[in-house]
Amino acid sequence: MPDAPIAPAGHSRFGFSAAERWLACPASVTAQAGLPERPSSYAQRGTRLHEAAAVALLRQEDAATVLPHDEEGQDIVQPYLDTVRNARARLDGPGTVLLVERQFRLDLLHAELWGTSDAVIVSPAYRTVWCADLKTGAGHPVRPRRADGSINVQIGGYALGALLAVPAGTIIDTVEATVVQPLNGGVMTAVVGLAEMADLAADLLDGVERALKPNPVFLAGDHCRWCLAAPTCAAFRETAFASAQLDFAAPDMAATLTDPATLAPPDIARALTAASLLDDWITTIRETALGMLQRGEAVPGWKLVQKRGRRRWRDEEQAAAALIAAGLPKHDLYEMALLSPAQVERVAKRRKLDVPLGALVESISSGATMAPEDDPRAAVQAGAALGFTPQPDT
Repeated sequence: MPDAPIAPAGHSRFGFSAAERWLACPASVTAQAGLPERPSSYAQRGTRLHEAAAVALLRQEDAATVLPHDEEGQDIVQPYLDTVRNARARLDGPGTVLLVERQFRLDLLHAELWGTSDAVIVSPAYRTVWCADLKTGAGHPVRPRRADGSINVQIGGYALGALLAVPAGTIIDTVEATVVQPLNGGVMTAVVGLAEMADLAADLLDGVERALKPNPVFLAGDHCRWCLAAPTCAAFRETAFASAQLDFAAPDMAATLTDPATLAPPDIARALTAASLLDDWITTIRETALGMLQRGEAVPGWKLVQKRGRRRWRDEEQAAAALIAAGLPKHDLYEMALLSPAQVERVAKRRKLDVPLGALVESISSGATMAPEDDPRAAVQAGAALGFTPQPDT
């Protein structure tokens, strides 16, 4: 097992990163075959941050070095680097190896079952395989275990590949699956036994076989948000509109919408679930249309236009000199503000200073938001959520 990155060749129909989708909807494999990728600034940023994280691990550098002008990116990548390095130190021993951006294949199950892991540690001394998955987004929470308690399929697939790739004679009896999502949940780890890994292998093989059968089944759900075929998928569209009790074929769909103020709480709950599906469907429609226009394809009634511009100085130094020469005082042209705690921590780290911030810092929520009942955050009472204590009627 070489301690070096191995780049994947092409894309697998049954890649681990897409396993939640093709396991849930077998027909999605053939439905999205040949479809162009949808443009996404979030995906592009995620790729850049993953590349920076890999470089930092391989070169023994920190996030500030590989992302010198991206403070938010540093806040995402550095916790991941710390997590991997702490795990490497904890599992150190004879034969321990850290694998960065390593491709793992499950050829024993199917030739197209493979994926590229973010970081894997194989520790013969501790009889452990440790896998880390960096998630750079904030919107969709990812956990090492799914809602039903089973192992996250993507990171489990990497771990399964690592188990099958360990040298002969190496004894491994524990898998640690760690998700690092700094913007939504932090660092979470699940310990997995070999029996559960065997169950995952059986599930993956069953999923591949179901997808390759003639006329595989379409099943809509949360996984549709990542499917390239979602904008034209009848099952996804019908499920979304059926949940909202809308008739997509109606000439005036707005006329069928119910005033939310008249809905009972159970109906509001059902509508919220439907709204999530509708949001996903509308998002995929917009992304697909944008991609078509960018490729020069026609979308009736729509066109590409330049985004609204924002004024900026062509050259800040020249602009400052000209403004001062015009009579504006220098102190009116610049503003000074104290750096945020996170920024101060980065500065202190660069200067190798131990600056205790505990007594100087407080964390204040910007307010309350709505989340599904299975969200790991604690519920807040209505009065606290609104920032005031309810007063009795007088």
